[in-house]
Amino acid sequence: MYLDAAKLEDEVAKHLMQQGYDLVDFQIRRVAQGTNYRIFLDRLDLSPVTLGDCEKVSLPLKLFLTAIGVYDDRSQLEVSTPGLDRVLRRDRDFERFSGSKIRVTFREAGAKKTVTGLLAGIDGETVLVESAGNKSDEKLSVPRREIMEARLVCEV
Repeated sequence: MYLDAAKLEDEVAKHLMQQGYDLVDFQIRRVAQGTNYRIFLDRLDLSPVTLGDCEKVSLPLKLFLTAIGVYDDRSQLEVSTPGLDRVLRRDRDFERFSGSKIRVTFREAGAKKTVTGLLAGIDGETVLVESAGNKSDEKLSVPRREIMEARLVCEV
């Protein structure tokens, strides 16, 4: 049985990649009756993920998790798209969605701060955001290690 969530996430990502999908987010929640696994995925070709894709991935993923000893009859598996307000976690997420509107919650001087603005990219270990309060040529630099959550902002 896997005790290391990061290692399990890597194994799930590899399994999904073999099927043509990219793991966007992976969550494990202990619930009264067992364990809930929440998987958010994208297609490697970046075309939209459909309900059919989620169904296609679910059974093989459930069998994979069972085979490695982390899934049993008390477990639940949810496979979903990341949605319009998707979480940005990896460098490639910040690169892919550069120019999009995001909301970033981070720690600054011991306090929690949230900024909404245009994602101007990533520079090493720093995410660059042109916030609404900044001049258009100014970018707010947010250290990756201080980011608590970064999400796309859905604009209708």
